[in-house]
Amino acid sequence: MAGLTCEHCDTPVAVLLALHLRGVPHGESGHNTVHDYRDIHACEGGHGWLKVFSHDCFHLPWDEEWDMAWSWELTEGSLDVLRSGFAECPDWLDPDCVCPAHVGLRDRWGWNGHKPGVTTVAIRLIDDLPKFVDAQR
Repeated sequence: MAGLTCEHCDTPVAVLLALHLRGVPHGESGHNTVHDYRDIHACEGGHGWLKVFSHDCFHLPWDEEWDMAWSWELTEGSLDVLRSGFAECPDWLDPDCVCPAHVGLRDRWGWNGHKPGVTTVAIRLIDDLPKFVDAQR
């Protein structure tokens, strides 16, 4: 993410919250076929995104894409909800954190953004824990 800037306000974008990490990036020592992550990224201007990346180099590169990436813009106010829900989290950048907010958001990954035309997602507090929900709710 180094060097990326927000398309809305031209401020730097960085990982705010790590939710999932598996494997080592391709080309790095210890890489063994897969590397994927699910993170929340944010800029200094208050815009945020859910970013999902999946790398799998099991098949030959002409049989199947090795790298796939998806992203959804967070609705206005979602970062505030996230910050409130993660106020007690000891390490926002630890994808293996077992705090209730991390566990809850990972366990509540039932939101399906892979629908045609879905480009945004909202974060709401449900039972005092952050959860991804359709932006239209």
